Amino acid sequence: MTLGSGAGPLAWSSPSLLTGVSALPADRILGARVVNASNAPVELVAGAVRVVDGAGRELRSNAIFADTYLHRLWPFNGGASVRPRKEQLRIGARVRLEPGASAPLTVAWRGGAGGAPRLQYPGGSLPLVE
Repeated sequence: MTLGSGAGPLAWSSPSLLTGVSALPADRILGARVVNASNAPVELVAGAVRVVDGAGRELRSNAIFADTYLHRLWPFNGGASVRPRKEQLRIGARVRLEPGASAPLTVAWRGGAGGAPRLQYPGGSLPLVE
């Protein structure tokens, strides 16, 4: 699948893999790489990444900047707490991209009937073309 260009500092840097879930026909999972196409560093928290439909309505979604197996037991299964920035970067809950750098992005969403979905993040958006 080829993804289009967006608005803001991020751009798609690779073809994507879009997966459907047969038991959940409205659900989609997309994996691709994003690149910082700007001249300034970009730092994003995965929890601030949203998927919206063509009318701008927020869809149920989740995102992560990780491309490897990892566990989220921190601190050593000690319960809920605020993870340090370094730990957030390690587990993909946060990403920091220097100009020209890229990172993996996996996003899952439950589709709606409101047109082509878009990925929105603080400072920009990217199309999720199906």
